[in-house]
Amino acid sequence: AKVIGVGPGAEPFLGRWDSELLPGVKGIVMLTTMVYAAQLLAAMQHKPDLMAVLMGGRVVDVLRYGGLITAFVEGLGTEPWRLLSACFVHFGIIHFGMNMLALLQLGRFLEPAVGSVRLIIIYVVTGIASFGVDVAWTAIFGGGGITGGASGAIFGMMGAVLGWLWRRRDPRWKVWLGQAVLYSVIFG
Repeated sequence: AKVIGVGPGAEPFLGRWDSELLPGVKGIVMLTTMVYAAQLLAAMQHKPDLMAVLMGGRVVDVLRYGGLITAFVEGLGTEPWRLLSACFVHFGIIHFGMNMLALLQLGRFLEPAVGSVRLIIIYVVTGIASFGVDVAWTAIFGGGGITGGASGAIFGMMGAVLGWLWRRRDPRWKVWLGQAVLYSVIFG
């Protein structure tokens, strides 16, 4: 492994990938972009409308490409894959863009630290867990609707970065915790 930096003025650490390579992050971004492009193509075929394009298509398009209906708990028995596929579906260009920007920023730090396979595992497990919690919340307290997006997986990546820093007794964990709370309040 080669010693790489984590940002301006940061102490270097041993990484598995140079921070410009990021095959795991690039793979997730490519897959998410392909799903979002398919949503947009479906929206354009149905009714070429700027609003439909900006919002990621119609509700049926979101469901077609993997969105999750949180109130339909029984449906998870026949379509459990939606807990994962919902991570790749987005509701509009801003939703898509903000999630991909956050993924790239976190991935530049996390993937060199833990490796591509672990990064993908963190992304998938925390994404599935976040939608599982959403479905459980809806089953207990009611409400629900159609959901999707990478936010749960991205928050899982934030947690992994915090855990990685804290475990190494790196004082930057406090700054990351503050940023995580700030981002949660702003984007939540």
